[in-house]
Amino acid sequence: MEKPRAVIYVRVSDPSQIDNNSLETQEVACNQFIKRKGYILAREPFREEGISAKHVSTRPCLRELLSYCTDKKNRISFVIVYKLDRWSRNTQEGLAAEALLSAHGTELVSVTENISKDPTGNLLKTIFLATAQWDNEMKGERVRDNQKTMFRNGYWCWKTPIGYRRPYGTKSDRKGKECLIDEQLGPLIKNLFNEAAKAPKTKITLANDLNNLGFKKIFGNEANGSLVSKIISKTFYYGLMYASKWDEYSQGKHEPLIDKNTWERANINLFGKKFKYRFKDESNFPLKGLVLCSSCKTPLTVTGPVGNGRITYYECKHKGCQKHQRINIPNAHMEFENILKSIKPNERVLVLFEHLVFNEWEKSISECKERITLIDKRIKTLKDDLTGIGESNRKGIFTDQEAVERSEEVRREIVTVEIEKSDILIEQYDTEIIRNFTKEFLLNIDVLWNRLDLPMKQAFQGRIFPHGLICENKKIRTIGLSPSFELIHILKSENSSLVTLRGIEPRLAE
Repeated sequence: MEKPRAVIYVRVSDPSQIDNNSLETQEVACNQFIKRKGYILAREPFREEGISAKHVSTRPCLRELLSYCTDKKNRISFVIVYKLDRWSRNTQEGLAAEALLSAHGTELVSVTENISKDPTGNLLKTIFLATAQWDNEMKGERVRDNQKTMFRNGYWCWKTPIGYRRPYGTKSDRKGKECLIDEQLGPLIKNLFNEAAKAPKTKITLANDLNNLGFKKIFGNEANGSLVSKIISKTFYYGLMYASKWDEYSQGKHEPLIDKNTWERANINLFGKKFKYRFKDESNFPLKGLVLCSSCKTPLTVTGPVGNGRITYYECKHKGCQKHQRINIPNAHMEFENILKSIKPNERVLVLFEHLVFNEWEKSISECKERITLIDKRIKTLKDDLTGIGESNRKGIFTDQEAVERSEEVRREIVTVEIEKSDILIEQYDTEIIRNFTKEFLLNIDVLWNRLDLPMKQAFQGRIFPHGLICENKKIRTIGLSPSFELIHILKSENSSLVTLRGIEPRLAE
């Protein structure tokens, strides 16, 4: 009697693991298992190197394995994996791919997880796959949270800007350490800023100067105008980091290549104006720069403590201003919170707002549901095709071999379509989360503002009050709101039973 034939599938998700013993460890354990069981290794292992297990569709070796195992002439009885999370970290897709193997008489076996072939074993397998998916999603959340924490603590988490490098050593050795100035590229970038700060020069001229100093030999590519523009505009080089994904600035712990004055002069000479950014380092004064003087429209700054009570103020310091509007900071924050409370929708307005604004999200969710309906119909058609193939075989229209081959094609198509359905379900779920979050955000904006840190508060304020606020006679009022909140204000004002919101004024002429 011929011994059962088996194949091995191994995977690592991080390219850095390819050169260590992770893949080798998996292969050794799987080979030893095959020898103990007396199976025949049908071919060399399927190796997925540096590929995530989130989706089957993005893993070429797994797709190759499925095609190989469903080919009847290969006679594969077992697919051996080190652990089920190597097979998949998406529960639905992992079970669908396993079902495809099972339909062709191939069993998925985990070396390190002793799972029986009974209902309890099937339950455990589903739990292991679901746990792998949960762990994968939680890791993503932890990575994002950790990146934000590291960034706010002054550490750059991404590819280093040109002129800097990571400390030498392993990944764990470099963790929690600031970027270092590159010994070769650092001086060239510093020289670039100094030349740009001396006098106005074109980007091409600065790029040529950089190339004449040997930039291409060190970096690998020649500098051009686009690269020069990208370098000169980065505040990172004088110590201020910017993360576009969060629209936040943070003071870096790395050693600056230049000082802020050099950076500003280089930007003025190259771009014709100072580079705009919204970094504020005074965590107790979130309204600084947002509130404008009603007389001269200059943003209010913060004055030092005055009087016996040591009170601080938001105050206009413009020399040519006639009135120098000001408001003490505790009162300013209290009035700002009252404004937030006044502009948030009530339940009735939120219903109207949903019809007008959330309609796009509803449309997206509806499109997802329609696509799922079409896919379900497609799956039903394919399953009907399977039934038809069987009937055609019984009637002699298809030979046994033709029926088997056509059935295999249809089953592979069903698995592919079910994977597509899984992705759409995730898309629909994400859209519903965004919609629900937005409702909670609108109903709790005053509470949320108090809980945010300084950079997030400033981003928050800028989105709601794009034109700022006005200080007049020790009071704060709005100039205009963002389009969404303007709509909410209109909906509230149109109800005759509601009074026009206090503090809301027509937008000033620009």
